[in-house]
Amino acid sequence: MLWEKPEVWPFYMLEERFATLIRKGEKCRIRVRELVVGDIVIVKKGDFIPADIRIIESNDLETDDSRITGTLEARPKNQYDIKEDPLETDNLAYFGTFCLQGYGKGIVVATGDDTILGQIFDIVVAFEKKRPFVYTSIQKLVQFLTVCSVGLGIMLFIFSCKDGWFWLDTLIYLMIMTILTVPYSVLYNVKITVYEENGSSDTENDSYIISVKGELDFVMPFCSTVLIDGKVKPLDNTILRTFAKAAEDTLFKGDTAFGYCEIEISKSEFPPNFKFEANNIPLQDLCFLGMLSIHIPVRPSAVEAVRNFRNAGIKVLERESIRNSPLEQENKVTYNVMFHKN
Repeated sequence: MLWEKPEVWPFYMLEERFATLIRKGEKCRIRVRELVVGDIVIVKKGDFIPADIRIIESNDLETDDSRITGTLEARPKNQYDIKEDPLETDNLAYFGTFCLQGYGKGIVVATGDDTILGQIFDIVVAFEKKRPFVYTSIQKLVQFLTVCSVGLGIMLFIFSCKDGWFWLDTLIYLMIMTILTVPYSVLYNVKITVYEENGSSDTENDSYIISVKGELDFVMPFCSTVLIDGKVKPLDNTILRTFAKAAEDTLFKGDTAFGYCEIEISKSEFPPNFKFEANNIPLQDLCFLGMLSIHIPVRPSAVEAVRNFRNAGIKVLERESIRNSPLEQENKVTYNVMFHKN
């Protein structure tokens, strides 16, 4: 059964879960592992789907099938849409998913390894244990050649001794032949990549490159130059207005604008093994490299969730309010220091 293999359980299945069902005409609550095929399960908003169930009654029922199908949108469930493919039908709720909203009843059709999620786990585990065909073929070839080489060596040693060769001379001859069997060009085909640790080869032209990234309105005041077409130019008001307009368009779409900049400082200004921290990095006269817009799509269910929060008296903070919070202020900018050798 699926619960007998905890090493492949996802985190959301590690805790003991219960299911609400109807047995012998009575509503009861039992452990998920005690479910059997034929039980009538009741699910409501926020419930964990305890097995693969065939929907027989639904009232605005929607589930999160992202763990099974990979789709982020909530999927409506009903008792009418019946298809042969279990991943395409809407009258089947999958074990391991969650009910996002609504209410429904369903008949258990599969539990444990027989569920869709259990079959996926079995396929993944079997694939990880099965070695590729090329790997096994090469391994068998190496074993065959090893056996042939050892056999030929033993035969050569026996025949040489029978022909009157001294056994020690024969052994030395075998060692020479072993060395000669290694192709001469192998020594030049094998390569290894090495690197020097910082501080192992100091020169006067060595430097640090400090790269800074963060929200555009936080990193822009530290910049005095900009990189355009591979050339460093002064950051004037015209260029600033161009980036400000682009950032405004990005924020209007609900995206976040991130700025990237860097500065190269001489290694001679800092002692060996100097530990860079956020409070001792020189953030002046940075060179602005560019901006990046990151879009995080809003789930369709988010609007309904915000409405429910407000109806319950919960204050929902918008983006501008969150940016002014202490937590947001601590994570405005991130730094990266690289050693650069000219």
